[in-house]
Amino acid sequence: MVGSGVAIPTELAILSEAVESYCLKHGINTSVGRNQVALRVLECFQAGVIDPRELATALETEARSV
Repeated sequence: MVGSGVAIPTELAILSEAVESYCLKHGINTSVGRNQVALRVLECFQAGVIDPRELATALETEARSV
């Protein structure tokens, strides 16, 4: 559940898909790179973001600011 820091199975599936999609789109295939993306996705989740489009936007926005 969002806000508790614990993902239920449907949320976990959304978070996993966000990591997979972003990594595929950007050619990230190292464990270090994938872990960095996963950490960012978890930060978004902890901030209350669970919508797949919002997660994708957050990842793209951060990538442009780096």
